[in-house]
Amino acid sequence: MRDSLGLTSPEKRVLFEQALDEVNGGGTSDDDEEESSEEDESGDENVEAAEGAPTSTAIAALAALSAAPPGARGGLFRPDWLAAAAKCFDAHMGAENLGTALYALCRFTKPGHVLEVGGGYTSVFILQALADNDAEMAALTAAGSKQAPVAGMAAGTEWHVGAEVRRLAGRGSSVLHVLDDLSHAYSTAGVVRRVAKTLKIDAHLRLHVRDAWEGPPEACTRIAGAGAE
Repeated sequence: MRDSLGLTSPEKRVLFEQALDEVNGGGTSDDDEEESSEEDESGDENVEAAEGAPTSTAIAALAALSAAPPGARGGLFRPDWLAAAAKCFDAHMGAENLGTALYALCRFTKPGHVLEVGGGYTSVFILQALADNDAEMAALTAAGSKQAPVAGMAAGTEWHVGAEVRRLAGRGSSVLHVLDDLSHAYSTAGVVRRVAKTLKIDAHLRLHVRDAWEGPPEACTRIAGAGAE
């Protein structure tokens, strides 16, 4: 809700919290207002300037809480990202609400390879998830040795499962294999490669132009035989 109200800076968020506190009964009382008025009349020019000003500690805390998670800098909901992805959309495919769900699923499960039968609008969301996953693992691996100690936690404790993060980071680039023969009258699979290049996520795409009834492409068969994720 805060972001939807345009509270994009820590200062705005602090002032918003203070306004909510007043609305909910936690604001200044009548007596407080009278005291404040008396102080203003006494000539203290700093009182008014200090009112509502967030402390440096509050600003630092809110900045940390507002920071994007590692790997989530792909701009999934930026207007320009959505405009580019929209070029792959066609109402006949019924996938208008599926893209974000697949993005979230891939972000949580961290697959190394994804096989999608029929490419299009959803492909771009999956590609962005794979790109964000790889960036996240790289960032966590790089930050692992620089993690600040936390009170109450044993020395050397990692916020993330270090061994698993390093394993995921070391397996190579994640790949989306799109299987599509481009024969559907409303197919947008052919547009995916161009859009992916625009969004700089095309390195994760492998488009296999063939009928799904012919079976999976050889590349996917090798991956499955090797026991890859």
